[in-house]
Formats: sequence, C-alpha cells, structure tokens
Amino acid sequence: MKKNRALAFTLGGWVTLGVDMPVDELLRYGPSVQGVKITPDASFSETNVSPLPRHVSAQVDTGAEISCISVRLWQELGVKPCRFLNADTEASRPVPMCRANIAFQNGTQINADLAVFAQLAQPHDLLIGRDILRLGRIVVDFTTGHWELEFKTG
Repeated sequence: MKKNRALAFTLGGWVTLGVDMPVDELLRYGPSVQGVKITPDASFSETNVSPLPRHVSAQVDTGAEISCISVRLWQELGVKPCRFLNADTEASRPVPMCRANIAFQNGTQINADLAVFAQLAQPHDLLIGRDILRLGRIVVDFTTGHWELEFKTG
C-alpha cells in the first residue's frame, strides 16, 4: 500500500483530517490513514513500565459498530484487557477490550475501549468504527481518492 497524504486544518469550529490516497486503494481498503498514534492506558500494563505509543495504519469502517485493534498490536503493546465484550452467539468467546488514547494527525484525541480483533488484515492495526465516527463526520470522494474526517472543536 502506498503512503497516503494527510493534511490537518481547522475551519468553522471543525478540525479536519484530509487524506489523499490512490483511488484503487480507497476502493480496496476504504478510507485509510497512516501515522495514527495509539497510546494504551498504562493502568492495564502487564509490566510496571508504561507502554510506549505506536504509530499505526488505521482503516475507517462505517459498518463496524465498535473500533478495534489487531491481535498483533495488542500483543506488542503488552497490556491486559480492561474488560471483555460478550459475543452475540453461545459458541463465541468473550472478546478482550483494550483502553487507549487515539491521536489523529489533526490533533484530535479520543479515549476509547478497543476490541481485540483477530481478523483485522494487514496493513491496518486499528479499525475506526461507528463508536468514534459518531463524534464527527466523514466525507469520502471515491472518484478522486480524497476523504475527510472532521471533529467538532470545543
């Protein structure tokens, strides 16, 4: 996946993350952005050392009810679950949740509980679902490869 270009700006009470990516990648992956900083809640560290923040590739998924991180990132961060999410079926096991701060390149920071999702495909380690998207708005232009994620300031 080629690197996409992200710009941050503020206009009319909204802070905007504008991303330009190749149209074929937008069609294949959906809106994606690199360089999102994720910092796990230190109170759930498996050691006495605070986990270091990681810069990851994130995929926006309007079909996902909750945001998720990959199993590989969760293991790399070395944090314990903050809680478990009960699955919808009896055959499913509870899903671990990880509490973290997500910092976008436009300066927006969001604290969220992230489900640990085994099927999150590379190159993405973070999936932004509707629990975060409901805090703002998103505009996607599939003809140019440009998309914007905006959050209200103040």
